[in-house]
Amino acid sequence: MKPRVRLIQKAILDSRGSRVSCLATGFYPRHINLTLFRDGQPVADHEITGGDLLPNDDGTYQMRKSLEISAADKHKYTCSATHLSLDNRMTVDLEFDPGEPFKSLIPSVLIVLALVLVFGTGLIIYKCRRRRAGVLALQRLVVCELRDDGEPGQMITRDAFRGSTTDELLYVDKNFTYQGTLNISAHLLKTHLEISKRNHEHLYHPYCIKTLSGYLKKRRKQVNREVKPKVRLLQKDLSSGFRVSCLATGFYPRHINLTLFRDEQPVADHEITGGDLLPNDDGTYQMRKSLEISAADKHKYTCSATHLSLDNKLDVTLEFDHGEPFKSVIPSLTAVLALMLVFGAAAAVWKRQCAESIKSGHCTASASGESEDTTSTFMSMS
Repeated sequence: MKPRVRLIQKAILDSRGSRVSCLATGFYPRHINLTLFRDGQPVADHEITGGDLLPNDDGTYQMRKSLEISAADKHKYTCSATHLSLDNRMTVDLEFDPGEPFKSLIPSVLIVLALVLVFGTGLIIYKCRRRRAGVLALQRLVVCELRDDGEPGQMITRDAFRGSTTDELLYVDKNFTYQGTLNISAHLLKTHLEISKRNHEHLYHPYCIKTLSGYLKKRRKQVNREVKPKVRLLQKDLSSGFRVSCLATGFYPRHINLTLFRDEQPVADHEITGGDLLPNDDGTYQMRKSLEISAADKHKYTCSATHLSLDNKLDVTLEFDHGEPFKSVIPSLTAVLALMLVFGAAAAVWKRQCAESIKSGHCTASASGESEDTTSTFMSMS
């Protein structure tokens, strides 16, 4: 099955930077080569996080590789995937992911906002067309957020021209910041920012939040549903030891607390790999945290999950994953065959002894002491 590949950029509010993620999902077989490029050159492995191969509920697989960048980063990022199902290498460009529960509603909101914002971009488009011949396109992406407590969150407006981002406006808590590379005079830029700030404060932001709240009200049952996670703790063979993985999948909403314990003590964060929240195709989410251990490790490992859909904390113990489709049934199959061989051999021996005993006038299936009593009884009855 062919992979669906996306290159997503998600804002990180704490650092005012962003995370670029290369995601391939829905592919089979499991082997895939996923590469993140910066200006046409592969990003170094030590800068990349993630890269684990994760299972989907439908039997396919997914992989995500991420890179954190600063807000001032102007490099061009692309994502490339090669897979057995693809005739040629698949390359995708960057898109933006708001990362909120309501992002499935954002396209409808953007359509409405595009009609409102088109008048504000008309001047820029006109100036660009005056400078160069031919048809040029200006792209605009607008995102607004509604927080869990119902209060308005941030609003991001991002413009792109000729495939590159030219400027980005961030409006949150009545604070307005700007980052851009527009080649215009300081006076014109100041005027543009003053108009944009007023429009965001009094028009764009309130209208976007109102529209988003309306969609939330209409789809409240879908958004407020609770789906319990399926939690597993797996141990898989590695060349140097084992990988212990705590996997929770199929849960909604997206917030979950997943903890890996060693002898009832939480494993330190610096030993853990993974931990990214990943989407499933059915609208639920999954998370995996892994730990590499040596073959001589005798500690007891458990996995604990707390989620809004659970009344109590969910704890699971370790099970073994050999990493091959049929290896997990080999021990049971061997035991069954051994028992069949033992009973078959015993039956064959008994029949042979019984046949010889009949020729001599008696048949026994008992021990030597009981055999004498049985023989005597048989002869007296004769």
